[in-house]
Amino acid sequence: MPRKQTSKDKENPKMKTDKHRPKSKAEKKEEHKQHMLKKQEKHARAMLE
Repeated sequence: MPRKQTSKDKENPKMKTDKHRPKSKAEKKEEHKQHMLKKQEKHARAMLE
């Protein structure tokens, strides 16, 4: 059963995510996606110049 969310958690969701906890597959996938988008953007800019 998930623990009840406190108002403190709602205010700052980043505090809840522990830096030392291993990332889930979904998180890794999302990070990879963001990274690829940035890379693509950079490449597109370089091609335009």
